[in-house]
Amino acid sequence: MNNRTLNILSGFVLGILLLHPLSMAFEGLIHPGPGINTDNLWEAYNPHHLPMSFFFGLVGMVFVMLNLAYASRLASKEQRVSVLEGLLPICAYCKKIREADKPAQDRSAWHEVEDYHLMKSGASVTHGMCPDCYDEIMARLDKEDGEEV
Repeated sequence: MNNRTLNILSGFVLGILLLHPLSMAFEGLIHPGPGINTDNLWEAYNPHHLPMSFFFGLVGMVFVMLNLAYASRLASKEQRVSVLEGLLPICAYCKKIREADKPAQDRSAWHEVEDYHLMKSGASVTHGMCPDCYDEIMARLDKEDGEEV
């Protein structure tokens, strides 16, 4: 028996053992009566209530299946993120990034790093300057200033 089947069956058992007794306790909130009645908890296991127990078992199964579907969707998004963290096709000269599913000859497939990042993650990029580039730029400016004098 695989994990998915085991999870669905555990949802069925959860519905019978937990959801149905709780519905019995809160029955007074729906029908005229004393309100919340915890004395009804043990009544849930009476053979007279087996159809209702079965119904809540099915409700438990539905909850588990929805949870599994959500977890599956979440796993596919995590996989997509891991692809983003993997290798990117990038131009060796201008550093534009190509969308992996488009051919290299397609000019619309190539994007600036900032645009690609915004397109894939929805996050915008801020700019700064690393120490190496700062030193290089300052040296170039100093050299240009020295030539003008």
